[in-house]
Amino acid sequence: MTVQQQTSAVTDSDVLQYEVSDGIATIWLNRPEKKNCINWELLIKLGEALDRAEEDDDARVVVIRGRGHTFCAGADLKAIAGGTGNRG
Repeated sequence: MTVQQQTSAVTDSDVLQYEVSDGIATIWLNRPEKKNCINWELLIKLGEALDRAEEDDDARVVVIRGRGHTFCAGADLKAIAGGTGNRG
């Protein structure tokens, strides 16, 4: 089985995506419409992805990137103001 085949299936609707290729685990923040602002859901999934990369024998290095034109604009202020991380 190649590393490419081991990569989990992701969809455009996933707020975070994980893929491994040639020893590089890439964790994608995937909220480009919100400039990849961190909400509660993304924060939890980021922690899970980092744990996954730590256990992944095929991952030798981890790169965190952002989809769209912005890496990450910080915390999602709408989610903080509303008291929930699930709001857009």
